[in-house]
Amino acid sequence: MRDGLSSTHLEQGVAAVLLLAAFVFELPLLVPAVGLLLAADALAGPRGPFPLLWARVVVPRRPAWADPPDPEPGRLQAALVTVVLAVATLGFALGLDALAWLLTLTGAGTTVLAATGVVALGPLVVRRLGR
Repeated sequence: MRDGLSSTHLEQGVAAVLLLAAFVFELPLLVPAVGLLLAADALAGPRGPFPLLWARVVVPRRPAWADPPDPEPGRLQAALVTVVLAVATLGFALGLDALAWLLTLTGAGTTVLAATGVVALGPLVVRRLGR
């Protein structure tokens, strides 16, 4: 049963785990690293790290799980979380740790929602702003 699985779910799931680990283990340097990984996916689209990993590792074993033809929602989601993590990183640099961790947890929550298929906030925000 496929039920909407894609490389976006993998990407967002990994990002959520890493961001929550950064918070629990107090690893602020992990926040910009996750942001860079998501930025690479947002900018590269289907040639990003997670879509390539998905295409080379998962799809050969489960051909029915090939990515959907429109990667745009995943890119928008990755871009949204990248912006949130960039502001969190700036917060860490300015010594505003409480605000930075709050933004990090917001990014983690957003990625959990996207990874589980509940809602991807990136496309909703872009639609709301009238792209």
